[in-house]
Amino acid sequence: MTDEEDKVNGIKTTPYPGGLLPAGLSIPETRAQYKDLIFADTNSTGTHLSSVMFYLAKHPEALERLGGEMARKKE
Repeated sequence: MTDEEDKVNGIKTTPYPGGLLPAGLSIPETRAQYKDLIFADTNSTGTHLSSVMFYLAKHPEALERLGGEMARKKE
């Protein structure tokens, strides 16, 4: 991935484990953090789903591609 490809609106992005591992967390602890994000009794799921819906609405070409992928999976 180039520097240009990993920017969102001109801001450099880092995948979640890309920030945890260099900070000194072990791989098992990084996995535990992922599980917390997915399964914890917080509003994170709703927040993430809202973000996905926002970006799909903002980028209809991505929504169309996703719809096509889902339709192929049903076949």
